[in-house]
Amino acid sequence: CNIYVSDADNNKLFTVKSADLAKARTGSCTVNVDNASKVRVSRNESRTAVELQNGENTVKWIPNTEKTLVITNANYGDAPIYKVTLDGNDVTPSGGQYFVTLTAGCVVDIKADYPNVSYPVKFNFTDEKAKGVISKVMADGEEVKNYNDADFKLKAGTKLSLTFDQRNYALDAFKVNGTATTIYGTYECYVKDNLVFDIQAHKYATVKAVLTVDNAANITAYEGQSYNNKVITLQNGSNNIELGEKNNVIQIKPNSGCKIESIKVNGTPVTANYEGAYEIRLTDGMTIEVTTSAIVRDQKAIVVIDDISLANYGFNFYRSDRSTVKMQTGENTVMFSADDHHFMLAAYGNDMSKMVIKLNGTNLDPSYPGGTSFEFDLKNGDRLEVLLKGDTAGIDAIEAVKQGKAVVYRLDGKRIEGTQLPNGVYIINGKKVIVNKR
Repeated sequence: CNIYVSDADNNKLFTVKSADLAKARTGSCTVNVDNASKVRVSRNESRTAVELQNGENTVKWIPNTEKTLVITNANYGDAPIYKVTLDGNDVTPSGGQYFVTLTAGCVVDIKADYPNVSYPVKFNFTDEKAKGVISKVMADGEEVKNYNDADFKLKAGTKLSLTFDQRNYALDAFKVNGTATTIYGTYECYVKDNLVFDIQAHKYATVKAVLTVDNAANITAYEGQSYNNKVITLQNGSNNIELGEKNNVIQIKPNSGCKIESIKVNGTPVTANYEGAYEIRLTDGMTIEVTTSAIVRDQKAIVVIDDISLANYGFNFYRSDRSTVKMQTGENTVMFSADDHHFMLAAYGNDMSKMVIKLNGTNLDPSYPGGTSFEFDLKNGDRLEVLLKGDTAGIDAIEAVKQGKAVVYRLDGKRIEGTQLPNGVYIINGKKVIVNKR
């Protein structure tokens, strides 16, 4: 056993009791094996090996401590053990291993070698067309062509490998001796008995649909997800789309400066996902109607940022469709339409604890307490202030200006005289300050 000690074990007393394994192992059983060189046996609980020789072996264990024998093939990659029985009853393997629960006087028979016999291997398909789902059959590494013959047999111990063409065929069901089995390209087994494969499959069909769009320049359609960049060429009016049954999803997105007014599939409206994209799984004969428009951004707001460099991990300003508006330190003009609501702003940096957001002079609350993400709507003429340095320094600086105790410069470096400053961004006593008298 292993004992791991730490400072917490200071002054503790550990008492270790030992025993002679040979004397402690009072339980015994008989293990018969035909070819010991192909077999590895161990006592599971104590992780101790059991040495075997061909023929009869007496194996001992510690009652109530060593309860299980683990039996497997000696060399990784070899054919699994043919058969294991416990008191005459077959033991079912698990992951190529046999777990045998020990009882006093039990008899374990291990047959590592496969018998010199051949077993029928039969393939049942739903129809002739389904046979194409199997692209290759291998027996001990050699390709087999006659596997569909009525008298097809393989010798016991043969490694059988079936490769399926799941690119062009749908494997609807696969059973081995009546048991449903999931396939990921290849199925492998060793022949131990009669084998019956029941295979249901069909070749993928071509799905045809018609997409109608009023202005193709306003959207982009993709085969699958947009990140694959497999663009479907569209024109104004009717477009025929053909995709394979397996990969029959298209995604439709509005282009920059455009919006999708509606999409109807077989006359039924569909909605966009959270990214503003429409995902449609095509079926044969489907009709898709897309109505679009250009976004007219004729409303204006001003976004003032004191120092965007403080958001050194990122600064994002999103419209509702997740499109971004580029921002910089100072004044930013944002043109928008009613369709752009809601807006979202998020700033990430080493220290955003002083961050204040004001809309027309009123503080906004973050989307969650302590967060640096904000959601809001804008109206024409609104002014949004993003004060990453906080709000107090500006108040103190303005008060200093009023008292004639401050040195004031514009951002272009020109010094300003006087105690009344118009709205804008200034350098006051070495600090950037936003003046907003609303």
